[in-house]
Amino acid sequence: MSGVVRAVRYVGQSAVLAGGTFVGLCYFTMWNADQRVKAIDVEVREAGRAVTAAEQELERAVKAVEPLKAKETAMAAKVDDVKVNLRKAEEQVAKIKTTLSDYTRQLEDRRQDVKQQLEKVSLLQRMKDLKIQNVSVAKEALSAAQKEAINTRTEFDPVKRLQVMATSFK
Repeated sequence: MSGVVRAVRYVGQSAVLAGGTFVGLCYFTMWNADQRVKAIDVEVREAGRAVTAAEQELERAVKAVEPLKAKETAMAAKVDDVKVNLRKAEEQVAKIKTTLSDYTRQLEDRRQDVKQQLEKVSLLQRMKDLKIQNVSVAKEALSAAQKEAINTRTEFDPVKRLQVMATSFK
């Protein structure tokens, strides 16, 4: 405000001294123009400093973004690798599931075969036991038949009968 007051005073004094308002007005206009030029010059310098600071900040931001872009690219590559590995792992899991299902089916078939073999072995064991029993019975029958044959031979042996008869006549 003191600048404005001075200007008004300057204009007033000029007007009184010069003898008219036109001269005072001209001095005031020149002074006012000088003040605007100085203010604009200050603003231009401040704007220049601000532009320089903004350029430096922009350079720092660009430099800070470059490593981030590199990291982003690296992370994108890693994500792609992980996706590929995941796809491969899923394929492996599918193959393993198929293999597991095949082995499960084969195991079930083997269990059925073992069950049938056990039933067959059990049947053969029973048949063997039955044959052993039949052989035992047949041996007993043979032994009995042999005893019977011996007894029959002894009983019906003509030589022996004659001997028995001969001893009884004596």
